[in-house]
Amino acid sequence: MTKRLKPGESILFEPHGPCPLPAAHRGAKRIMDPEDVEEFWRRQDHIAARRGCYIFAMRASAGYTPYYVGKTTRDFRHEALSDRNLAHFITPILAGRPGTGVLFFLAEPRKRGQANSRAINQLERELIEYAAMANPELRNKSGRREPRWGIRGILRSGPGQPSLAAQHLKKCLGM
Repeated sequence: MTKRLKPGESILFEPHGPCPLPAAHRGAKRIMDPEDVEEFWRRQDHIAARRGCYIFAMRASAGYTPYYVGKTTRDFRHEALSDRNLAHFITPILAGRPGTGVLFFLAEPRKRGQANSRAINQLERELIEYAAMANPELRNKSGRREPRWGIRGILRSGPGQPSLAAQHLKKCLGM
């Protein structure tokens, strides 16, 4: 059973990363083979048994571009670089995009017992929304809601200089 939070109580997920993915070059393509996966988890042993959400992104000169957001209530080691994720998300992107593949982790605080799946699900949905705004090519299909609204100069408004009112509101809201 998932532990219910008391009113006013919140879970603070701990960010880790960016953790570079080792990828072998096979001709012009980059792939991750089982040895690469094991090497990665040896370097990330401090996070492997944790649970929460993870983001696969590519790092290039312009910064980071998210391509997939995932979650686990088991542990990162068995989910983030699973055969399914490698085949459907990571390998095709590593092979077809310039830059270095990285993983970011948002780990639930260390505790015994079951993971707080409700909090992890909420975090994943929120991360998918932010990642979709940052990259329309995000690979997530489920949990993705396309908002049909924005705030001029603040949120989903496109290019252009924000008005003075928008700048003040943005500051007021800590955005």
